Amino acid sequence: MTGMEQLPAWTTALAGIRNETELREKLHHLRQLTDLDGSIWWWPYKYQETRRAAVLREPGKCGWAAAVYLCRFIHDILGFRLDMPTRRIDFRPFCPWNQFTWKNLRLGRGVFNATFHESQSQSTAEITNQNSEPFDGLIELVLPESAASAMCKVNGRSISDYKLAQRFNRPSVGVTAAIAPGQALRLEVTFKKA
Repeated sequence: MTGMEQLPAWTTALAGIRNETELREKLHHLRQLTDLDGSIWWWPYKYQETRRAAVLREPGKCGWAAAVYLCRFIHDILGFRLDMPTRRIDFRPFCPWNQFTWKNLRLGRGVFNATFHESQSQSTAEITNQNSEPFDGLIELVLPESAASAMCKVNGRSISDYKLAQRFNRPSVGVTAAIAPGQALRLEVTFKKA
């Protein structure tokens, strides 16, 4: 893409992301094409326009692209998926930032608090159940390329019963546990790079 295409194509392109650097670049490009309030337009430029300063913003704002972006952002980037009938919450972040916090995250009828933090040798994610019913929780953290898990803790206790997998062609570590109302599931993964 040259950058002068319609914005629905750019939001759909988020599905093909392979790493955090590529994701950061695509999100930055999308932000450059939106209004100050983040509104996404159908055509930010005339067809085959090459000058970035020649913004047109026609024929109007694109609700479809905004919805696709929002779904991809919440599900694929921040990593949240809620199955309310089975009361299961998944938290599988894959974002270009080393940390974020979202308090009173509402997904359908479910409400949660979530935090994510990543350093050179540790990734941590936590999800707190703000509901009156228990939920089954899954946290999966993607490790850096060629990293090996050295130690995992769930809610501060060292564990050896965790799931090793591959995500985005990199190792990942996941745990599943029940989360009682008002309680949290916290996964800390300390890793070393090969």
